[in-house]
Amino acid sequence: MPRRNNLNGIAHNITKSFFGSERYYSCGYMGDWLLKAARLLNLKTASLNVFDATFNPSELNLHPLTLNAKTLKQIIDKELINNGFDTDFIVEAKIEFEFPDPNICRTTIYCFPILTDKEGRQYKPGRIVEEGLEKDFDPFDELNIYPTKRSTSIIDKIKKLATNVVDKQKCDKKNLQERSNIDSITIPSYYTSESTRNCRKNLSNNHVPANQYTNQYEYGAKQNSFGMLSNTLNNNKFEQDNTILSDIGLTTNMSNEIFPGNVRNINVESAFNQQEMTNFPGQRELTEVEVNRFNMLPFNPQDVNHIVWTDSMPRGGYSTRTEHKYTI
Repeated sequence: MPRRNNLNGIAHNITKSFFGSERYYSCGYMGDWLLKAARLLNLKTASLNVFDATFNPSELNLHPLTLNAKTLKQIIDKELINNGFDTDFIVEAKIEFEFPDPNICRTTIYCFPILTDKEGRQYKPGRIVEEGLEKDFDPFDELNIYPTKRSTSIIDKIKKLATNVVDKQKCDKKNLQERSNIDSITIPSYYTSESTRNCRKNLSNNHVPANQYTNQYEYGAKQNSFGMLSNTLNNNKFEQDNTILSDIGLTTNMSNEIFPGNVRNINVESAFNQQEMTNFPGQRELTEVEVNRFNMLPFNPQDVNHIVWTDSMPRGGYSTRTEHKYTI
């Protein structure tokens, strides 16, 4: 025997279906069409007769609204058949609408669906809140109601063609820029805003090929060895002038002997750029043994064989570190 309790959700279902996202028409969803029309008509309440697909007041009988309201009766019939009832078991179906003060709830619609069966029993799921969130448009404009009637003038065609040309130019420019970024990259400098790792030749040369970029002083660098400098005689922001060097008594050979390009100590050079950080919170003194500068940290803070704590900060359950010292 069919159970009438199974019909309690039909009123809710038809309301959510009417305001669902699948019912978009021209300028907005059904909530947008209903709300915009009600605001222009200064309505506080309205109603929908589901069986007739008509609205009260009649000014709301707009084509987008009535077109989608006609399918709600099919939902009711399908639900009745699935639950073992005849399609004429529900004799009345309507949805009452309330439109709150726009100064308080500008986009809100209160819906109260009610179904009545042949035995006089009503099915009321309670208040359902819907919204109209699309941009403002005129729901009574015939071009919005019947968008296929919109004529495309010559001016509109010219504007559309110009827009397409501009968009294509922007796309081509973007693609060209992306290809340029692949071939070269800009590298920050310690002395200036931009420079190159491989001995910048002049102040305007700020790019190097991507496959030549190396920065052994970079934090977390992946390479484990130095490459040859492109200019072994000079590795700073100034350009070397051999004439000036000769005037002050320096020669190319002297410079090459002082700064040999093929005999370099990676740890010594790193020390000038990455100084030891020994003043972390809770650390007074820190000694390091066999530090690998290519790790993310220059030491392992949990490695008791390499660190000596001499402060009195409690750690690991010991009241003071003085009571439990580690030695190298």
